[in-house]
Amino acid sequence: MTSELIQRKEIMEILGECPEHMFEPVMRVKTAEGSFFPSMCRVCGHSKVLYKGKLIEGTGMQIATFLADNGIKNGNQDEVNKILMALEEAK
Repeated sequence: MTSELIQRKEIMEILGECPEHMFEPVMRVKTAEGSFFPSMCRVCGHSKVLYKGKLIEGTGMQIATFLADNGIKNGNQDEVNKILMALEEAK
């Protein structure tokens, strides 16, 4: 850890909140909807990701769960749409 990061963590312990976020990209998340690139604060763990033009923020676990749930929901909807299209074409 760098001395700046250590100092910020110490300040966070005293204040109870992050003095200034130090966002850093984390692993890419791939879902049925595409790839997303969340960022996480090295001090407090607060995370954010741009999802369909909207900034989603929360803990790392909340972001991962949000992306996974929406990827599954929308991926399943894509499968349903494909089946419906195939049924329409079979008529």
